[in-house]
Amino acid sequence: MAEAVPARSAVTVAGADLVSRLRAIEAAAPLVRAHVTQAEAEGQCPAAALDVLIQQRLFRLWLPRSVGGDELDLMDSLALMEASARVDGSFGWTVMIGSGGGLFGAIIEPESAREMLGPPEAFIAGSGMPHGRAEIADGGCRATGRWRYASGAAHAT
Repeated sequence: MAEAVPARSAVTVAGADLVSRLRAIEAAAPLVRAHVTQAEAEGQCPAAALDVLIQQRLFRLWLPRSVGGDELDLMDSLALMEASARVDGSFGWTVMIGSGGGLFGAIIEPESAREMLGPPEAFIAGSGMPHGRAEIADGGCRATGRWRYASGAAHAT
């Protein structure tokens, strides 16, 4: 007997939440686009656009539900990332980078994951080319090194 096909996420099954978020991203397009020049000049997401990302929970796409995330499946997540990228490429990139950090929520000790990733504005910055070292230090960890790029570093919590 064949195994049952796993159900898609509750967001897809219900549909309404995903659709409303897609519409909210589309509605935010004029605001985000109005800040593109500022974003380019500053090399970071302006506060007005960052507010949209937080309000629409776009950094919580892959964060486990146990930490307050959406734990979306790949197709629903990609729909939201694609909609964000249609608004502006850098805006879409920020969604991808910001939501990608949520994957760590599943492998970090649950209490630590809730503390670090629970707040709505929680954001993990990242670099695909780490050139540093992390060591246990008083009160946590100390990272040393040099990174040419670390997308989202200005907003990392």
